[in-house]
Amino acid sequence: AKLNVLKASDSGIDSADSILFTEKSEYRFAEKTFAFAKLKHEEDKFSGFDHQSVFSLGLGHVFLETDVHTLETSVGIGYRDTEDDLGNSESEGIIMGDLDYKYVISSTATFNQKLEIESGDTNTFSRSETFLKVVVNGNLSAKFGYEVKHNSDVPAGTDKTDTLTAVTLVYGF
Repeated sequence: AKLNVLKASDSGIDSADSILFTEKSEYRFAEKTFAFAKLKHEEDKFSGFDHQSVFSLGLGHVFLETDVHTLETSVGIGYRDTEDDLGNSESEGIIMGDLDYKYVISSTATFNQKLEIESGDTNTFSRSETFLKVVVNGNLSAKFGYEVKHNSDVPAGTDKTDTLTAVTLVYGF
């Protein structure tokens, strides 16, 4: 499971306010192939949507797995519930896909590229996350990242694409 909370302001004016919860459970029925269930809920004050919730099921496969490189993909079908800031709700079936590439640079540094796409009749959502994670000490790491989120159909007055550049401290359990 993963929980991201982002809040930012400049001179008392909010510039970011979002919560993202994701949980993906996998069942490996072959060495490199798995079935999954994924739950995602996102609230982003600046996206034009009150919330976007997704439940999906599908299959995944690890195409590359070495000490240095890992490439994993998954595809599936799901259900998305969306409500915009004006209270308009929409529910639809979706197809989804994830791509996750990891490059181990050294024992203390890794590079990751993640891409997710969810496409339905009314909206296609995509998120690209690129980051470098460096171990500072033990379970504490620094993460330098760049994220791009895009919705093909957004409420009037809202940008379709949102970017985020961040430096964060990460504690691993």
